[in-house]
Amino acid sequence: MGIHGWIAMLLGVVLTCGLAIGLMAAVFASDRSGHDERASGLAAADRRGTSSMAPKVREARRS
Repeated sequence: MGIHGWIAMLLGVVLTCGLAIGLMAAVFASDRSGHDERASGLAAADRRGTSSMAPKVREARRS
């Protein structure tokens, strides 16, 4: 493989890793800010006790 192939491969690896890191950072930031729960409506239903997931969520939070 020539120098152009190595440069292309290195650039692809660096950009792919950068994209993966950016997306994981977005997932963690969204989880911490509570946007995920608000979007699914699970948090409100869990507080009311009307969600079918409510017992599972409460038990998971205890452990």
